[in-house]
Amino acid sequence: MPESHPLDHVRERDDRLARARRRLAPTARRRALGGRCERGQAELAGFGGELERGLRGLLELTPGLGVLDRIDALAERDDEAVEPLERRIVAEQGADGTLGRRLHALLIGCSEWTLYRRLAAVAYDPQMAGARKPSNYSVLFTYVLPYFLYVGVLSVPAETLPRAWAYALALAASGGALVWGWRWYVPLRGPRNPVGSALAGVGAGVAGVALWVAIKRPFFPVEGSPWQPLPFWLRLVASGTVVALFEELLFRGLVLRTALQWDEARRAGSREALAEALHERSPFGVSPGAWSPAALLVSSVAFAAGHLPGEWPAAFVYGLLMAGLWIWRGDLLSCVVAHGTTNVVLAVWVRATGQWALW
Repeated sequence: MPESHPLDHVRERDDRLARARRRLAPTARRRALGGRCERGQAELAGFGGELERGLRGLLELTPGLGVLDRIDALAERDDEAVEPLERRIVAEQGADGTLGRRLHALLIGCSEWTLYRRLAAVAYDPQMAGARKPSNYSVLFTYVLPYFLYVGVLSVPAETLPRAWAYALALAASGGALVWGWRWYVPLRGPRNPVGSALAGVGAGVAGVALWVAIKRPFFPVEGSPWQPLPFWLRLVASGTVVALFEELLFRGLVLRTALQWDEARRAGSREALAEALHERSPFGVSPGAWSPAALLVSSVAFAAGHLPGEWPAAFVYGLLMAGLWIWRGDLLSCVVAHGTTNVVLAVWVRATGQWALW
């Protein structure tokens, strides 16, 4: 029998250890995988428990939500009926406000510009809650558009656009803007008899001529350049109709009411009184004849700012006169009639006396 080498025992031991490792390796891998699976199962079980508790809580809330839905059913129906109209009016004004785009499309013969306007009327019920009416800010463009169209056309130099053409275009442009935006304007009539308001407007308009001449005369020379007949009569018609209408809608219909709502919010302690008046209040939410000293001041200053510097004192006093009519009659009809009467009577008076500088 051959003698064994001393290293044979070492080799046999190493072989046994290697075979043992190979046998144990799958078992270790299975144990590691088993541990990870157990941890995953534990995490999944925890997530399932959280989900079950969340669903159980939701089921517990369901009866309460059902009660709230039944209690607030009327308000939800109002929301569904009114909010689409509010979104629609904002979208319509946004499309109509892009006048440059519309004019460009018209000039290049594009027919798609007519699609920017929807033909269906959008009307707001004056009896609706204040939160459901269009805000002062949302209708601002509609009120200022006729004013800026009129002033913009008349700002073109006479060498470029003769005065007769300028007044004819200004009359047509501002009149068209008034027709387009009529559904978003506050009512002209108030709670009192419209015939009485019209008569009061005529009387106040004649008194306004006397005030205007007396206050403006010191700031302007008595004489002035006479107007040609056609521009004169076109200006008379424009100032007696569309100018009186869009200025009263803007300054007594929107500015005075917004200033009143700002003053009310400010006195109530609001930290954002102006933002509240612009975005959370509506011109339709003001009672007929409502006023405050701050509202009279703001509206009259705004009205005067739209005139020549030498006319500011007369325009400020005249703005107070129109605000007084609003307080007395509680409507814009008397203000519009008074404003138109003043403009027409003043035009006839300066033509008869030759004091053109006072017109």
